Amino acid sequence: MSPVILITGASRGLGAAIVSYLLEKSSAKLVLVSRNAEALQVVKSANPNRVDYLATDVAATCAPANILKRVKSSFGRLDSVIVNHGVLEPVAKLVDTDIDAWREGFDINFFAVVALVRTWDGPRWVNANRYR
Repeated sequence: MSPVILITGASRGLGAAIVSYLLEKSSAKLVLVSRNAEALQVVKSANPNRVDYLATDVAATCAPANILKRVKSSFGRLDSVIVNHGVLEPVAKLVDTDIDAWREGFDINFFAVVALVRTWDGPRWVNANRYR
């Protein structure tokens, strides 16, 4: 049975490279998450039986439940999660940045991961976070 793997930040950079590698070197079924629906649709179109996706902002409160719903409706289960989303901003002195920019970075890089982990009990987790 092929494993089902969820990959966040899957539309470009390291995430896209992980997706390409898994499609070439494994039989895994993939659920891709990113804000870029067009890029994810290209991958799904080329691999319709192995790939599904959800274009969403992982920091949105509803994202974890919506992602889990998509995983279950597409492949029925989840075996592994590769957490690859993240942002680097803000890159500046604390006194030179708006507090809301820091909150947004923490929402994406930390709290979105916490929300995903709390939603699922059981899959193996890999944190491949990189900052753009």
